[in-house]
Amino acid sequence: GIIIAGDFVHGPQWPPDYQFNYFFTDAGCGRLWRVTFDPANPHTYTAITQWGSSLDFPVMLTRGRDGHLYYLKFFTGSLRRIRSSGRGGNPARISVVGGR
Repeated sequence: GIIIAGDFVHGPQWPPDYQFNYFFTDAGCGRLWRVTFDPANPHTYTAITQWGSSLDFPVMLTRGRDGHLYYLKFFTGSLRRIRSSGRGGNPARISVVGGR
């Protein structure tokens, strides 16, 4: 894999369980990963789980001013937004919105 550094998410756009989780991508396999941390010890992670796939060679992942995640697709140069559509106690789902 080709691990691309990511970013932490926080704010009202994300469900409580996702606050201050870290997300990163693997450009080689086109996957998005979520890292959760122990609330009692924020320097210790508790799990790394796959959160998305088929991202088509993401080469940059960052949190925008609006609180959503954005990634850049290498081959097309397009910018994609990732946002949580989960609410309350529901598991978060993602939607990816294209742009250029």
